[in-house]
Amino acid sequence: MSDPFASTLALLLPLFLVLAYVPQVYNMTFKIVQEKESRVKETMRIMGLTALPYWMSWFALYTLLNTVMTTLAWLVLLFKVV
Repeated sequence: MSDPFASTLALLLPLFLVLAYVPQVYNMTFKIVQEKESRVKETMRIMGLTALPYWMSWFALYTLLNTVMTTLAWLVLLFKVV
């Protein structure tokens, strides 16, 4: 016998996991565009900041946020689904 809940969960879980990351991508895009409009990057460049530390700071921030989000999703799946 097939469990209808398990088959439905198998179909919908990937969708929910993708939807969990949509707000982060939207937020990151919004903040980069907002920073571009406020010309913070150009001001930092005038003060001597190169492109590498600027983009590495964005990379580090969103790597940390995605790691936390992925770890929480993994814990929920580990203890609630199995």
